[in-house]
Amino acid sequence: MNEMKEVLEPRVYEVGFHILPTITEEKLFEVTDAFKKKLGLLGGLPISEEAPTLLDLAYSMDKVIENKRIAFSRAYFGTIKFDLVPDVVIELDSYLKAHEHVLRYIIFSTVREDTRIPKKFLKSSGKRETREGRKGTDDSRNVDPITEMGAPLDENKGDIALEVVAQNDVIVDEALLESKIDDLVAGE
Repeated sequence: MNEMKEVLEPRVYEVGFHILPTITEEKLFEVTDAFKKKLGLLGGLPISEEAPTLLDLAYSMDKVIENKRIAFSRAYFGTIKFDLVPDVVIELDSYLKAHEHVLRYIIFSTVREDTRIPKKFLKSSGKRETREGRKGTDDSRNVDPITEMGAPLDENKGDIALEVVAQNDVIVDEALLESKIDDLVAGE
């Protein structure tokens, strides 16, 4: 019997990862190089990457190290975007899950283009946002996180939340983003 296995086309994925803050910078680059080497061994092709930077976490995360549960409030966060055949993504998942220096990670399907909002659109215009409703220090209205123009948010429209974009847990609605950028450029 002649069985032929269907060959799947590579898809674009991105992995976001937190690396333990206890390693040295030298070791940090060895760890990220090991991630890229594993991708290569699996047949993946890197598209882009963001070097890990040390960040304060929004909440502490636990990892069991030598049979002790240790809480971390900081971690190095980095990303790698790559092409990979869907069948082997599970192997990458297993590799990251077992890696001794990985605190947490997420792998998701994405598009080849850069979908991040440029930092100039996220900069505050003198207003400080807080977790309690995005109240500005010099303005008590809710602030639109994309345009930062101080227009009240329409609670019924479901505008993009800044936290969701920053977490990379979902793909941004490109049409809504383009509309917001066009409105900003037009001065509306």
